[in-house]
Amino acid sequence: MRQPSIPTAVKRDAPQQTRLRGAGGSKRTGGPALGDAGDRITALLHRIVARASANANEEFRPYGFNVQGARVLIALLDAGPTRVGELSYALAIDLSTLSHLLRRFSREHLVIRSRVDVDNRSVSVALTAKGRRIARKCKTARARHEAMLLKGFIAPDIRSVRDMLRRICANVEGTPPDARTPRRARAEARSIAVS
Repeated sequence: MRQPSIPTAVKRDAPQQTRLRGAGGSKRTGGPALGDAGDRITALLHRIVARASANANEEFRPYGFNVQGARVLIALLDAGPTRVGELSYALAIDLSTLSHLLRRFSREHLVIRSRVDVDNRSVSVALTAKGRRIARKCKTARARHEAMLLKGFIAPDIRSVRDMLRRICANVEGTPPDARTPRRARAEARSIAVS
């Protein structure tokens, strides 16, 4: 069936089509067929996370876990012994999934779980020596992946992206933005939300 012709003015103003490489070949996002669906903030965030996770999962697979497991090990490396509930909240991993992952890590001698002295209902988790070795490798890989994501960005842009993502997280989590957020940016965000 023949597609109706698009007037020249509409063609010129239509969003550019972006070709994406995937397992199934090329796909188009943006453009007249999808409208702005491929260029929405939510779609862009999903694409970034999906592709970055797929790349990272390949690197972490030899250790027997995915990017989620690597995030847990890195968080424990950075924070030291941590309560499971705090780890769940900080990493945005539901408690059931995290508990399953920690049981597996415990069987593999990557972590040690223990009851918290002051609250016998809480469980604290810490890395073993083997867990620390693997967590350091994961942290190095994470730095490589982040450098790839931010290739071509200068330091002020990286700070801006990080600040904007924190504000988006605050919006999603229902917490107020950081007080350091510039008044002008907060006002702009309000005006966009209203329109």
